[in-house]
Amino acid sequence: MVKANGKPITIIPKHWYFNDWRAWGGGQSNGEIAFQGFKAAFDFVYEEALRGRAGRIDALVHAELGGRPYMAFAFEKMIRYVKQFEEAVWFTHRRDIAEYCIGHTNNPPDYRPLGDY
Repeated sequence: MVKANGKPITIIPKHWYFNDWRAWGGGQSNGEIAFQGFKAAFDFVYEEALRGRAGRIDALVHAELGGRPYMAFAFEKMIRYVKQFEEAVWFTHRRDIAEYCIGHTNNPPDYRPLGDY
């Protein structure tokens, strides 16, 4: 986190653990393959968190793909799977993560772009 023009700013990177567009693969994939890929990624991130290395996993669903039955089913399976870990997992939005980071960072440095601007 940094300050830009006196205001705090933070960037929450995308991790692409699940993106329905990529999972669709031009029609070469299916919802079960998408779910298994997400589950494997989630299990890895969760195990890392148990070792003290907290992480983050996200899912991106587009209306034109995620609403199709095979992908909607996969996304619902993902939610049901992760809900089993609800006591240890924070279900949130990027805005909430940014607010948390801003609220827990003391004296952020001023942003200084690289190069001559």
